[in-house]
Order: sequence, then structure tokens, then C-alpha cells
Amino acid sequence: MKTQKILPVVFFIICISSFIFAAHVITTSDGATSLIVNEDVGFIYNLTINNTDTTLAGNITNVNITFSSSLFSFITDSNGTDAGTHTFTNTSTILTWANDGLVLNLTKHYFWFNATVATPGYYNLTITTTNETQSVSTNISVYINDTNYPLVSITNPLTGGNYSGSFILNATITDDTTSLVYFNITNSSGGQNGTFTASNTAGSSWNVTINTSTYIDGLYNITVYANDSNNQLNSSILVYKVRFDNTAPTNTNFYCTPNSVYTDAIVTCYCEGVADAGVGVSSTVFTSSPSTTTAGTFTQTCTITDILGNSYAPTTTYTVNNRPSGGSLSGTTTQTWSMTYTATENQFQAGYTKSIKAKERVKLKIGNEDHFVGVKSVTVTSATIEIASDPIEITLDIGEDAKADVNDDGIYDIYVLLNNIVDNKADITITKIAEEIPEGEESITTTGDIVTPEESPTESERNYNWVWIIVIILVLIAIGVGYKVKKK
Repeated sequence: MKTQKILPVVFFIICISSFIFAAHVITTSDGATSLIVNEDVGFIYNLTINNTDTTLAGNITNVNITFSSSLFSFITDSNGTDAGTHTFTNTSTILTWANDGLVLNLTKHYFWFNATVATPGYYNLTITTTNETQSVSTNISVYINDTNYPLVSITNPLTGGNYSGSFILNATITDDTTSLVYFNITNSSGGQNGTFTASNTAGSSWNVTINTSTYIDGLYNITVYANDSNNQLNSSILVYKVRFDNTAPTNTNFYCTPNSVYTDAIVTCYCEGVADAGVGVSSTVFTSSPSTTTAGTFTQTCTITDILGNSYAPTTTYTVNNRPSGGSLSGTTTQTWSMTYTATENQFQAGYTKSIKAKERVKLKIGNEDHFVGVKSVTVTSATIEIASDPIEITLDIGEDAKADVNDDGIYDIYVLLNNIVDNKADITITKIAEEIPEGEESITTTGDIVTPEESPTESERNYNWVWIIVIILVLIAIGVGYKVKKK
């Protein structure tokens, strides 16, 4: 019997308690349970707390609003309430209003604050109200709307850049919700040539690799399209006049001259090249003075490379012949020399220049034989030069030159040029050559004058002269004797 009386009382108490605990109704100021807010702008969050509790113990003494993320940025001193006297405190994520009668039973009050959120997405505000007997928590959902277009910058390629083969298109996309990035390629006249979807490789970097060899050499424009999850598209960033080139340079001139020479002669090679589609040549590599120490036919290569690394390597040949056998003229001059300089083989090949006084000479080697070029005398405007072994003298004015065959092999071996005369010294350049003597020309040719030595009479000529002297003397004696006889 007692049990039957107690049960209704317990049931009544439970019902009353449930009513008290569920008596806090929390919404936005317009009665909603969710909010949509734009990113990066301040927004006043205004919440209504309706205390429907009928008892004094139901008076709300404390209101906490907790941000679900530290991305919420509370604006200092932007908080407020119409609940009357209260104290307010806050941390970075919790706002707290407190007073014994903050929200009395059967009353409704507003609580507000201003905050910004930089990153779009879904968040919660948890509002916890506390009375003497219970704390009740309610969530208000907040969606931060993405209102910013993606920020785009292209890191590769560069405007006006030159590219060949495969290379990476790369862009930096700054946005919270980037969903799609692609590169669009058009030719210089605006024609569509390709679209490539990029991948997000790391952080804000998006890239894709393309093969330029599938394109005709020429200029292209490349645009980046970046779209976010809110379907905001940025297509304003592009690079201009990007050159694709996969064609090697062409050779316009590659030869060696003379094409056929004797050993130890000088051969000079020349090479020129051009790149197509306006791309410049970065290097031209060849041997300008190849070796001629050994007889044979030799191949020279010229490697022409443009600034994109495309290369072309044409070849040419030259022939080196052994010198024909011939007697070396090894006569010596009776000139006494005060100084003898020696030109090395490399100096002789390149052209040995020296200021030389009278009675000084330069020693040279042709084959295994020593030869000399000396200055016998110097005037203000000219010098007398001796080329030996078999001495040959020439007089050169400034700017005049000479070539000489010193070993009777039908090849000019030595070239001599009088550059200047300074301080009574002849400034001359001596160069090793190997030029075949044209038919009908002598073993020395010069723009100066060849000095002809005075000829001495032969022995028979000297005897013949004495005969005439004796005859003349006898005639004179006969004339004198006849004159004396006639006078007597």
C-alpha cells in the first residue's frame, strides 16, 4: 500500500526535474539553430537564451560560449548582453558572462560578440548555461562560407622563356578549398593547343609535366585556371611568348684552309652556325688550329649548341702530305751576329714578333734543320733582312713582306713582315708557312727589294785582264821608243 503511494510522488519529481533541466532554450536572435557566415569578415553572433524554468533555483547564473576551433578570432570588447549587471571574462576560445541573476526564470536575454574566421568550413558554438542545479549545453552550427577566389602565381615557365623536351608547368595556388587546377596552352595567334590538369604535389604547389616535342617550334601563351570548392574560378594569370624549340642549329660555314698542306704547315679552321625559331647559339666548339705534324687525312668536328641544348655536329676534312725530298741549302753567311734569339715551334707557327737591332737574328727550325732570319742594317724607314741557311738578302720598307723557300722543296717555308722601326730596331713578324710556289716564280718573293751581291771576276777573267795590261804597256813603250828614234 505504501509503495503504491510513493510511486506517483517519484514520478512527479522526475517529471519536474526533467522540465527544469530542459527549460533553457538557446537559438540565434532570429530563432535559428545554425548560421552561415562569410570568411575573413567580422560578424556579430547574437544568441538568445530563453529561461523557461519556473523556479527560483532555475535562475541562470553563468553563460559560457565555447568556440570549436582556435580559428575563431574574438574581437576584443565586442561582447555584450541585455541581461544587466554582470562580469565578463574570456580566453582565446571561451567567452564567459556571470551574475547571480544573469537570466532569471521565465525571462529571455541576448548575448552577442563579434568574431572573424579566416578558413571556410563547418564549426560549432557550444553554449553552456548553468543554474543552481544543472549545466545545460546547446550547439549552434556555423558554416564559414568561402568567398575568396584562388590566388595564382606561375613559377614555371617564364614569360619569354625558351624550352625544349619535357619540362614542368608549375603554379602556386593560395586558397583554402582549391579543387581543380589546369594549364591551357594556346599558340601565338590564339589557337587552342592543349589543356593539362595539374596535381597538388605539396602545400600550395600544383604542377604537370608536358612534352614540347609534340608541338611545332614557335611561341605559345600559357594560362592557369584555378577553381575552388565554391566554384570560384581564377583564370587571369598567364605567361606570354613562351618558346618551344626542339630543332638543332644548322651549320652555315665549316671548313679548314688550306685544305691540303705539307707537314708542319699551318691549317686554320672556321665554323659558324645559326639556331632556328629565333633561339640563339650558346656555343660553337671546334679546333681552330689542328695539328699538321703527321701525314694523313684528318676529320674535324664542329659542335654547335643552342641555348636550349639542341646540338648539331658537322664535320670537315683536311689532308697533310709529307714534304718532298730535296737538298737542304746549308751555306752559311759571313755576317757576325751579336745576338741570336730562338723561336719555339708554337711561336713560329703562330707568328713570332720581335724588335731586333742590326746584327741580331732569330733561330728557327724547319723539319730537322736550323734556319735564321737576321737584321743586317736598319734605317729610319727600312731594314735589310737576311734569310739563311743559303743567305738571301732583302730590303723591306715598313709594311713590306717576303716569302722564302729555304730548302729547295718547291714550298715557301718562311714569311717575314716588317711591322715598324722604333728606336733603331726593326719590329718584324716571322711565321711558318707551307705554300706551294706558283709555277714560274722564284724561291723568294717580296714586296721589297732583293739585294743582288756584287759579282767577283773569275780566275780566267783576271788572267785575261793582265794580258791586256801587258799589251797596253808594250804599246806605250813602243810608241815612246819610236818617238825618240824619230827625234834623232
